[in-house]
Amino acid sequence: MANETISERVDQAFAAVRSGDLAPSDSLEDAGSAIIPAVVPYLSDDNEDVRRYAVTLLALTKSADAAPHLAAALSDRSDDIVRRASTALYEIGSEA
Repeated sequence: MANETISERVDQAFAAVRSGDLAPSDSLEDAGSAIIPAVVPYLSDDNEDVRRYAVTLLALTKSADAAPHLAAALSDRSDDIVRRASTALYEIGSEA
């Protein structure tokens, strides 16, 4: 795992989510803002669990760099994802 890129780790985590393994990936939750570019494409995935996990990972970065992507998630068709994105944006804004 040490030689894997962040992008590879993100892809593996989302493959697990897509297959029904909804357990969070500890190795990504502490990756910080470096994961943002690798996570963003998953915000438009057809699978709601995948989009929810993408919002969760972006929220965990607590980075202002994630804010535009979280703002885009406010138009998701899932009320749960919209709520999570809204909460994340609020939390990012309160830390700025």
